[in-house]
Formats: sequence, structure tokens, C-alpha cells
Amino acid sequence: MIKVLLISLFLISSLDARQNPFFPSTNETDIAISSNRPTQIKPLKRATLTLPSTARTLESVTITYKNLDGSIVSKKELLGNSIDWHLPIFISQNIGGDEKNRDSKELSKKLSKKSEKFTKIASLSFISLYASKKTSS
Repeated sequence: MIKVLLISLFLISSLDARQNPFFPSTNETDIAISSNRPTQIKPLKRATLTLPSTARTLESVTITYKNLDGSIVSKKELLGNSIDWHLPIFISQNIGGDEKNRDSKELSKKLSKKSEKFTKIASLSFISLYASKKTSS
């Protein structure tokens, strides 16, 4: 019985284990990639692409993006347009800009029309309550 106990203690003491078995043991710099912590990615404002002097026609544009579920998808748009190779090609996404101002102006116009027919009861930063005047018939 003592022999079995000593052999089992010897085998248990000879085992080698990592502190966290869920991270890869080969390269410690890859730990951040395999974690569940969200990474903050800068929003797209503007990207510039300069074509070589031999380019004359832009046949297609392919964009590869990652979905919410992590799958990677490519979308190809056929163009067939002539281009001037002297000018760079821009890819941009309008953040805020004129659309936001236009939408807020339209909303304020709608609210001003509503305020003529309705009286304002209460308002918070995210909601405004209006009531119509009662009329008896």
C-alpha cells in the first residue's frame, strides 16, 4: 500500500501544467488575440489609394469585411469606368457631417409644426410629451 502511495505521489509531482490552459503556450504575445476582451477599432473616416500610371479603367471594387458573428465576407461591385491615374481614389464614410445637421433641422421643423397644434407637457433629454387641447362637441 505504501508503494502504491509513493508511486502515485511521484507521478503527480512529475506532472507539468500551465497556469491557464486556455491560452496557447507556444507564443505569449498571442494571448491578447485569443482573449474575450473586445478590441477597440477606429471608425473609418477616409482611406486613399493611389493607382500606378498604367491604370486607365476601374473594372471592379472588392471590399472584404467581418460580420458580427466573425465570418469574413467579400463583396464585389463591377464598375467599368475610366479613371485619371493622376488623382487618388478615396474611400470614406460620412460620420456626422451634413446629414446629421439636415436631420436635426427637419426634426425641429416638425416639432415647430406640432407645437402649434399641441401643448408641451414635459420634456427630458430623450423624450418630449405633448397633449392636444380638449374640445367638447
